[in-house]
Amino acid sequence: MSAFPIIFNIDGSTRHELLLISASTSLKDLSAQIESTAEASPNCQEFMAKYAKKKGPQHVESIKVRWAMAGRDHKTFPGSTVLTDDNVEAALHLIEKSGIGKDVLEVKLSEPEETKEGFPTARSNATNEKTNEGYNEFV
Repeated sequence: MSAFPIIFNIDGSTRHELLLISASTSLKDLSAQIESTAEASPNCQEFMAKYAKKKGPQHVESIKVRWAMAGRDHKTFPGSTVLTDDNVEAALHLIEKSGIGKDVLEVKLSEPEETKEGFPTARSNATNEKTNEGYNEFV
């Protein structure tokens, strides 16, 4: 299989990168390639990221193809398609045949959780209710 270039954007921002993939790439392999590229690429870094606390790795939540409308009937052709295990090969073949450099993958990454050693990230409602038990008596 021959490889073709494709561009992906992260969460609709200017964070982006280019990949060489083949049309037979599975969704799992595509996600893994995007995750590793996004972690290492200077084009995928968030603004001021070098000053922020180091977070854990981000994982791909979803991948959507934003189809270019040039040369396609905008009345019948969809604006975007969410990639699944069932349609990823067909979508990549379509991009390879007619959308190289036009169609874009929009990637949604999960937010890594920030935790400090020994401190919970949020208090539960049960804890808050116990803390505020006597408060309502005085109001």
